[in-house]
Amino acid sequence: MSVRVRGEAAVRAALIDAAAELFAARGVSSVSVREIAEKAGVNHGLVHHYFASKDGLLSAVLVDLARRTADEVDKDAALYAAGDAAEQHGRIVASLLLEARELATVQTEFPTISALIARLEADGRPDARERAAQAAAFVLGWKLYEPFLVEAAQLPVDEKNRKSILDRALARLLD
Repeated sequence: MSVRVRGEAAVRAALIDAAAELFAARGVSSVSVREIAEKAGVNHGLVHHYFASKDGLLSAVLVDLARRTADEVDKDAALYAAGDAAEQHGRIVASLLLEARELATVQTEFPTISALIARLEADGRPDARERAAQAAAFVLGWKLYEPFLVEAAQLPVDEKNRKSILDRALARLLD
């Protein structure tokens, strides 16, 4: 740990980024507070100081990733095109569900879904909530299982062509 992070905002950001990366790669339960702090370049006691617990840090990670995903979706106006934050968020949520954790205890804000619901309601869709949930399930499923699905269904290897197919399918879901 040669680089030391200093200042509350910088420490919080470093811990959130480190935890997001580790949680997404290995699952929440297999990552220790010490590992997160080491990756962030801070003393492990700062996790408890700023977030009260590992679950407090997990909540901050999920909110941060959800907000960044919502920003990515707003910027690109494409749910499937959302980048690293969406990928990490989906992997962490999947790991929590596989660990039989109650998601509502660690994530209470869902800005991407809320924005999608609002967009669909503005278009006069009475089934906006259902459509938003279906679109999110579609995207999360593809983001998590894409290598398997591409191989199993023998889909085009060309990523641009495949994303075009997925974008059309997602557009049909949202129409």
